[in-house]
Amino acid sequence: MNAKNFEQAILRLAKDITIDEMRYRGKTIREVVGHTEHSYVLWDQFGRGFSAQLKGQREKFLDFFDPDDLKISEGVQLLRNESFDLNFE
Repeated sequence: MNAKNFEQAILRLAKDITIDEMRYRGKTIREVVGHTEHSYVLWDQFGRGFSAQLKGQREKFLDFFDPDDLKISEGVQLLRNESFDLNFE
């Protein structure tokens, strides 16, 4: 999927979403990150939506940046949210 297809599908959701970042693998989209007034939103390469509350409860997570160097960081859990799924026409 290319950037134009993702942008058009996000606009069709009509949820006042701002796109913050698009991550690529070669010429195709791997992940898109955005936000609304109250939520973070993430889409995978297939257009499946995930979200987290901007002011959600922070939790501790393990980071696996390097198998020999595990770190604990704080974050907000992403949950599968079908209301943000994209419909590519």
